[in-house]
Amino acid sequence: MFLAWKHGQSVRAQRLSRLVAELTEVLFSETNPVPVKHAPALLGLVADRPSAVGRLITGPHREEMSKVLFRLCVEHSGQMIGSIEETPEGRRRAVG
Repeated sequence: MFLAWKHGQSVRAQRLSRLVAELTEVLFSETNPVPVKHAPALLGLVADRPSAVGRLITGPHREEMSKVLFRLCVEHSGQMIGSIEETPEGRRRAVG
């Protein structure tokens, strides 16, 4: 985002800032650090297990995080560690 702005690509920088804002919103949608720990799990980087407080991210927030990470993987595939896959139900989700 900074490099886009620095190189005069203000439209790209604004688009990136909206994605960062969406990701930030979903990362703080529940008591921290539950969503923050779930994001790498969606990308297949860590196991998805209950946090130290003994719970996982809830269904609606889980789905929203998957959508945001999916968009990041699609729009910025060259910079992302994770990737996407299609589920048997025809949905797409972020995976490692």
